[in-house]
Amino acid sequence: MCLLSYLPPRTQPDMQALYNGTFWNRDGHGYAIVAGERILVHRGMGAEVVLEGFERDRAEHPDGPALFHSRLATDGDVHLANCHPFPVGQDPRTVIAHNGMLPNDVVPARDDIRSDTRICAENFIPRRLGSLHTARSRRRLSTWMGRLNKIVILTVDPRYAARAYILNEEAGIWHRGTWYSNDTFEPSPLLEVAWHDLDTTSAQNRLGSNGFGGEHDGLDGRYAIAGDRVRECGVCLSAVPADERGCSACGDCLICSGHHRPGPCTALTP
Repeated sequence: MCLLSYLPPRTQPDMQALYNGTFWNRDGHGYAIVAGERILVHRGMGAEVVLEGFERDRAEHPDGPALFHSRLATDGDVHLANCHPFPVGQDPRTVIAHNGMLPNDVVPARDDIRSDTRICAENFIPRRLGSLHTARSRRRLSTWMGRLNKIVILTVDPRYAARAYILNEEAGIWHRGTWYSNDTFEPSPLLEVAWHDLDTTSAQNRLGSNGFGGEHDGLDGRYAIAGDRVRECGVCLSAVPADERGCSACGDCLICSGHHRPGPCTALTP
């Protein structure tokens, strides 16, 4: 499902929170920082290297807004080129990062290795919406992608009234001055069990050298260490505690929706 984090100007990152997010979202990471009249962007597949770079670069450039993204692949190859953020069109002055599952307009074709967000940034926005500098174009993007998708825009383009925007901000969580697109930044007993087990040889043998049972997905590998205390959301593949009725990441009901109809559980509505 990914974790997208937004830091307002002069906000330093909670590195433990970002580190927590990289456990559940392991398919590449990236960040962007507004540094004067340019945007500093870095992407990488290894969480620790990218986190260290972000902590260092944010300390050097604290005055502008910033974002950090950890990816859980749904569409497109697991590859550096699909790590967020992405420039809008060919203009490096404006970048976006996304959390959610975008509409079919940007689902990659069979032979297209790009992710849905990358297609959105490279093709859909420039061709269908043009520049995002107007409030109208940003509203159109929000309407098109739906309320459960979240996008952060960073820009140094002078046509924009602000340097940063959060689309569907209300669908995320503000915590200690930072906005997160879902709650995978939070510590949890599941995470503590997982990190403890990953330090053992038996866990590495069970999960594989990259921490997964397979190449990069699958309930049997990724969450085996938590036993029957966690299950996988059928829509976004996020980890959901076994006693929860729904997925906090995408809103899917695990009781009545059959994992294919995001929204509140009508069976439980009085």
